[in-house]
Amino acid sequence: MPQSFRRKQSALSISPVVNSSKKTMRQRAKQFDLSWQHLQDLCPDPDSQHRLRWLQQQYGKRERGASESAQAEVDMAMLLVRAGLSLSFVKEMEHRTADLECYLDHDRLFVEVTVIVPIEPDRSREFLTNRGPGNREDEDESGFYKDALVKRILARISEKANQLADYCAPVLLAVTIVPQEQNLGTKGKHNGRRMALDLQQMGGVITQALASAPPVSAVLLTLWNIQPAESRANIRLSNVHLGEWISGNKGSSEIRLLAQNPAASHSIEPEVQLALRRVL
Repeated sequence: MPQSFRRKQSALSISPVVNSSKKTMRQRAKQFDLSWQHLQDLCPDPDSQHRLRWLQQQYGKRERGASESAQAEVDMAMLLVRAGLSLSFVKEMEHRTADLECYLDHDRLFVEVTVIVPIEPDRSREFLTNRGPGNREDEDESGFYKDALVKRILARISEKANQLADYCAPVLLAVTIVPQEQNLGTKGKHNGRRMALDLQQMGGVITQALASAPPVSAVLLTLWNIQPAESRANIRLSNVHLGEWISGNKGSSEIRLLAQNPAASHSIEPEVQLALRRVL
């Protein structure tokens, strides 16, 4: 395969991106510490304390998979606290267990937190190059990202449904698509901001997948730096609820999509459903 080389950018041209990335990392680290401390005060039981110490160690590694997983679990726990649920971290067992056990009054809910790290842009472009002639790179790259993302979400739902099959209580699967690396793509655009997803369509695809995943009561999808596309769906699903798209000064965004499973073995109680929809 022929190799192509790109001229190295000057330090002056890349310094704003580097500085912005470092600032974002500092802000996220500060937010993690504040959330972690709050959870440590809220969850005094030994299992929770042990899990929180482990999460702190994982986050401190600054390794992409480990730190993002720890961040997602702490963020989800804080979201549930804001929803009014009391919670504790579940002790790791020999067999795979959920991460959080939550209560709203007497209503019980288990939460499994999982993350998906985006595909490296360079590898995806190589994939597109081998797909054959006649493809327009910019459009196809965006389409590839969307298709790959959807496939990975559906595969994760199926995988987690098998792991959580023994639970006799509602289980919420919290899937976080972690922020993409801020590498500049073609035309100087960040790859993470180039993805535009039809969220109503995404909700419908997840709902179809949940029909064959009864152990999963609902999926709560969190997407960072994804631009919502104009929905082409004529029907809005009553079981799908979208959170507000929050746009920051640097163009970052956060979207949450809650899709409840009509075919769930154990449905989430109405009061808990309402609490989750409110916090979105």
